[in-house]
Amino acid sequence: MSRIEEALRKAQKNGGGGRRNARALQVVRNNNSSSRESREVRIEHSKQIARMAEDELLSLKALDKARIVYRDMDDSSVENSFRNMRTRLLQKNAGESSVVMVTSVCGGSGNSFVSLNLTSAFSFDRSRTALLIDCNLHHPAYENLLSYEDNQGITDYLDRDDIGIEEIIHSVGIERLRLIPGGSQRNVPVEYFTSVKMHELLNNVRNRYPDRFVVVDTPPVLESADSQILAGLCDYVLLVVP
Repeated sequence: MSRIEEALRKAQKNGGGGRRNARALQVVRNNNSSSRESREVRIEHSKQIARMAEDELLSLKALDKARIVYRDMDDSSVENSFRNMRTRLLQKNAGESSVVMVTSVCGGSGNSFVSLNLTSAFSFDRSRTALLIDCNLHHPAYENLLSYEDNQGITDYLDRDDIGIEEIIHSVGIERLRLIPGGSQRNVPVEYFTSVKMHELLNNVRNRYPDRFVVVDTPPVLESADSQILAGLCDYVLLVVP
């Protein structure tokens, strides 16, 4: 039984109702193990995290407009729902970094909303960083967070040999949060996600910092085979149920 099938089975067993701000969610752990860094390496990486300064931060008004959670926001129920989601994942992995895939059964379930805000919740902690990767290529949801010049993303990296990983990681005006957008291409073969370069990308961003959490936004499982492929590359699968 695949990880997505297991999550679907649990979701069907537990029911799919719930408040919009606290969506029904199933967390399934994959068997990938992450290496533990030495204390000295962690100290050095903590210094690197401290140097991840933003030239310009999004205002609270801009965060509200983009429906992005932030610390001490007025709607504490939304903030706390994502804090709790983050805490569950931290507890499952003993605080170690992990790659989390977010998907849904069908379109319109809000998995991009969950992906963005889970990533933001991870970045609340000043000792951690968070990276969001947009693999929902047919329905990109984060272009409004980027300037026109910052359009290179994961499809450009997978398709071209002259683009490095550091060139597709963009700041978005949120402290300790980075984004890899979908990129300039929309119609790409499924084989892109099974390529050596895709494995190298996830291994690189997973190990770049010991305190970085990676969230991968993927298409609904009934609409694309991409989610099944990407599930095997991630540590956890989160299934968003409307």
